[in-house]
Amino acid sequence: MKLIIACSCLIVTSNLIGQKQDLVDSISNEICKSMSLDKEDNDSIRVFKAFRQHLVPSLSNFSKNQRDSIGDIVYFRLQRNCVIFKELLDRNTPENKYWQTVYEKPQSKLSDSDCLQFQKHKNYKYIEPNGDTVNLKIDNGFWVDNFKNGTHSKLKVYWGRECYFDIEFVESDNDIRNKFSKPGDKYRYSILEKHDNYYKMSVEAIGVKKFSIFKIYY
Repeated sequence: MKLIIACSCLIVTSNLIGQKQDLVDSISNEICKSMSLDKEDNDSIRVFKAFRQHLVPSLSNFSKNQRDSIGDIVYFRLQRNCVIFKELLDRNTPENKYWQTVYEKPQSKLSDSDCLQFQKHKNYKYIEPNGDTVNLKIDNGFWVDNFKNGTHSKLKVYWGRECYFDIEFVESDNDIRNKFSKPGDKYRYSILEKHDNYYKMSVEAIGVKKFSIFKIYY
């Protein structure tokens, strides 16, 4: 909880989404490297030191609103791309009953033919970590999330062999999704189990060895 409070100052409304993305990812990468090398036992201090070392000097020429906005995006990009940052967050937040993070690739228990059944459904639902229900439609080569607040995300679907497929971020008017992902970011979904009204799935940001396990209901 202390870590979340320490980072809360970075969470503000951003009007720079889609801009300065190279700068954002450059800062995020440097922060991640510093946290990986730092042997500090206190997680909050470890995060604070890395942000102070890389975020503050990089944004010295920006206005306060711009600094806050870019810092906000850096925070979400770190959750996507930096395994050590996600580990620190997980240690300081309560266990989530809807999503589980693991660091070894889960193996599917289904046959290829069982997994093909997933493609026959178009309308799904899943539950966000905060408990909100997302209505999902997979149709005409696109994955479209419709969120509780009326916003949406659109991603391309690439069906793969066996029990996995990839989706590629296209656009979103959802504030958090638009900070977390940029156009071209890809995610791999694995179909792990099939039950009476849901599939157990895992998802990973391709290139990042971190897997989230959750349920998609049909």
